[in-house]
Amino acid sequence: MKIKFLGGTKMKRFALPKGPENQIIAIEKLRSDFLNHYDHPIENKIPWEEIETICISILDNFFIKVREGGYNLRSLPPAHDLGHMQRDCTRSFMLLQDATIQKTVTSEDMVAAILSGTIHDIGMLIVERYGESDRLIRHAEAGALFAKKFMNFEILNSFGKEVKDYVKAMTFYSMAAHTNYDKPHTIGNYVIEPYAKIWPDKSPIWPVKLTRWIDSMDFNGCFAIFRGILALIKPREESMQGQFVQVDFDAQHMYPHLPKTDEEKELYKKTAIKHMWNFTSTFNQMPFCEFDLPGGIMTEYRDMISKIGLEILEGENKPNMKVVGQEELSQCLCEFSMCSRDGQEKIFNLVEKFNTLDPGTKRRWYEILTLAKGFLQEFESLGLFGQDHATQVAKKRFITQ
Repeated sequence: MKIKFLGGTKMKRFALPKGPENQIIAIEKLRSDFLNHYDHPIENKIPWEEIETICISILDNFFIKVREGGYNLRSLPPAHDLGHMQRDCTRSFMLLQDATIQKTVTSEDMVAAILSGTIHDIGMLIVERYGESDRLIRHAEAGALFAKKFMNFEILNSFGKEVKDYVKAMTFYSMAAHTNYDKPHTIGNYVIEPYAKIWPDKSPIWPVKLTRWIDSMDFNGCFAIFRGILALIKPREESMQGQFVQVDFDAQHMYPHLPKTDEEKELYKKTAIKHMWNFTSTFNQMPFCEFDLPGGIMTEYRDMISKIGLEILEGENKPNMKVVGQEELSQCLCEFSMCSRDGQEKIFNLVEKFNTLDPGTKRRWYEILTLAKGFLQEFESLGLFGQDHATQVAKKRFITQ
């Protein structure tokens, strides 16, 4: 069914299933379409050298269909925005060029990983990221259901139905599984079990693993600093250390130093800087790093970002350092986010909130954000791990969004 509107035709907008029973059915179908049909990966029926072309074609077609459906990717919320999606896309294509990945992951799994890794947060076009403790369909499942409506895999027809069906099921499953919730999620009489991340033989389901790696790299080091600040645009419910807690931009949460004494550790255990540091300092011990492959991008890129991020977060005050001004900081966050005009206004209002903090706290945050800004500019110029090519591939997908 198509709905007429001035200037052409518009596809009927996507709607989530109504009622808890229908929502559970939809969620479990994402799971069963994959787990009930496959117990091991398909073995390299797609030539590796064709993966990039295939993924670009599927993604480009998907974004066209999304726009025709009346959705604007720049309306994604700050912190899980178009900038995040572009960086995810970049890292997806960086993985494709890694020799260790090429020796370990099948080509079909790599296609699914790139697709899922790029658009896993697309569900936030229709649902909130936070406040998931009382929802059956969370942003991950919403994104997978959304992709099922708009994503076309016809380019895989030449490789046979088995390959096409496998990549489809794996892509949607990996999107639904990307949040890495490791405990059953109970809402009323319904329970959503954690998504399987390993095959029956205990080997990793690589598209799930790689999607989580791609996503997690954008909450590591300086990326964690910028996205952690953007996430403070409005009060939210955040999962911290296995619990959902309320987070807001206030004097206690914005305490700008890592706690050292026992008293400070108790008082400031859930601050913004502690949350950023927790991720960055223990990254290689996190559950989503369980299957990181040594000797390649998965560990080397991860550890390099963590190291530089810790140098900033653990540093002392720098009273002689020249910091960015309020307008420059706002502009930097807007460029990092790639959000809509409405999102930019929210960012300007967020930066204005720093003026409500005491001078010492404000100054320390400006030092941290200035250092993070410098790192991001330097890092993007290094061209490591095939980043230059992958960045260009990603930018071409998103520059016109």
